[in-house]
Amino acid sequence: MSLLLIDAGNSQSKWAICQENASIETPITDVKSIDSTSIDPKNHTWLNLNLGQDIRHIYVSSVLSDALQQNLSQRLSQEYAGISIQYIAQHKNLLHSSYKNIAQLGSDRFANLLASQALMPAQNLLIISAGTATTIDLLDSSGEHRGGLILPGLGLMQNALANATGQLPKINSFANQIGLANSTEEAIQQGTLAAHIGAVELLISKLDEAVSQIVLTGGYASWIAPHLNQPVIQIPDLVLRGLLCLHKKLNP
Repeated sequence: MSLLLIDAGNSQSKWAICQENASIETPITDVKSIDSTSIDPKNHTWLNLNLGQDIRHIYVSSVLSDALQQNLSQRLSQEYAGISIQYIAQHKNLLHSSYKNIAQLGSDRFANLLASQALMPAQNLLIISAGTATTIDLLDSSGEHRGGLILPGLGLMQNALANATGQLPKINSFANQIGLANSTEEAIQQGTLAAHIGAVELLISKLDEAVSQIVLTGGYASWIAPHLNQPVIQIPDLVLRGLLCLHKKLNP
């Protein structure tokens, strides 16, 4: 029997099929994706799965708008009537968190935390998801989510400068170094990257315990990773693995 795992994000929506007995340590293969910003909420065929697989369970992490979320829910219910559909947001009780209102914790962040805990138990982990927004979360060695930060992602920072000023250009490339830039474009590229690295390093300096490992995921992960001073592991499919982890927790 197979599982359908869906990671509906702000920039990209991804889905994949894996077997129920798949290991969370193994990367999830054959991941399909669509640009979330191109989705028309009135078009019920945007998620053209056409799977032809024996799906037994469906697990969803979504940070889509309410309209797109409703669209996705309706489509899944119609196409997979009678199949168990679990939204990871409904299972946040599986995580020990110091968040004041756990309902506000994004589904993607929760999935990342579940996967990281399963992959690297009993470690102090700093989990960074570098996407449309950049989120930074601390999972301590006891398995408690201690909280985190949210800041605009690299692309969003650059776009904000172009949109809110009269003369700064809109650019679509990113820096691979940080220093004193000699052009406006490079100053924006390096400045936004420096803001991310600075946020991570400052947060680490404020922690009571040393960080054992940084877990990095998201579309901008490869731009950030080389500039971090701690051990880093990049896991592109971390949310999908978190959904697989949820399946194993609900079906021990």
